[in-house]
Amino acid sequence: MTARDDARAQTPDPPLPSREELVAVVREAAQRVRDMRGRSLRSRPKGDRGDLVTEADEASERLLARRLRELGPPARILSEEAREIDAAGGAGADVGAAARPRQEIGRWEWVVDPLDGTVNYAGGRPWYGVSVALRERGGGGAPGSSGTPLAATCWPEQGRTLSLADGGALDHLTDEPPRVSGREALRGAAVSVVAAPYLDSDILRRTSRLVGLLLEAGAGLRIIGCGSFELGLVATGRMDGFVHLARDLFSTAAMLPIVEAAGGRVTGTDGELTRAERPGIVATNGRIHDELLELVGSVGAAPGDA
Repeated sequence: MTARDDARAQTPDPPLPSREELVAVVREAAQRVRDMRGRSLRSRPKGDRGDLVTEADEASERLLARRLRELGPPARILSEEAREIDAAGGAGADVGAAARPRQEIGRWEWVVDPLDGTVNYAGGRPWYGVSVALRERGGGGAPGSSGTPLAATCWPEQGRTLSLADGGALDHLTDEPPRVSGREALRGAAVSVVAAPYLDSDILRRTSRLVGLLLEAGAGLRIIGCGSFELGLVATGRMDGFVHLARDLFSTAAMLPIVEAAGGRVTGTDGELTRAERPGIVATNGRIHDELLELVGSVGAAPGDA
């Protein structure tokens, strides 16, 4: 080890932003996209199966890039639209790493969904939000608060923000910690399932089978089209379960640890602890988890769980 390496190893990590600082940034971005509603916004397809990117997604992403760089700590920023962005909002493969010496990026990364629920947003429906998580680089470690020390999501049409800091979740609408529901059985439970035309055809077939099994089991089915909002409903006890058979890092990275902090349970489709970048997410109030997992398992394992 050189003297320089030794000095770096002994340099303490810079302090993390406060909960209030992150919430202010996320709310600013959420207000920006809300203010842009009703305009004639340019949009473009993302992929070839019905997903969209609008000017509002891009405006929110640029704002978040600037504000998060100002907040610190030194970190790369991963965003749904640009994948990795620099301080000015430029996109490209590993742009942030190329623009700064590697040691200045630090141990952290911001995972950003600048506009979750874009199809709802573009269609005038109120289920959309902005979601940001600070986590250890590369998604290492357990999925709970130790690996994600700071997160916040705001849904501006609902006037609701949930956040995570120091291992504790907060519902800013009630100024109380959110709590999952107490429902004990899948029958009568409300379960949200992600089903969208942009999903892989095999996942769509498995999701269709799962929908039928849930209805046969007497569960109430909800398809909303905004993963962070659906997980927010689980965290606040207004939904009992959530299933996504594909991969969705950006809309779920902030909310999975919040569901856990609210007393819920989060696993992959195999029942093992999981992170948002792995395909297959089951999040529940904990009480119906095993019963729901049994149904999910009967439609086949996610590719990452096989």
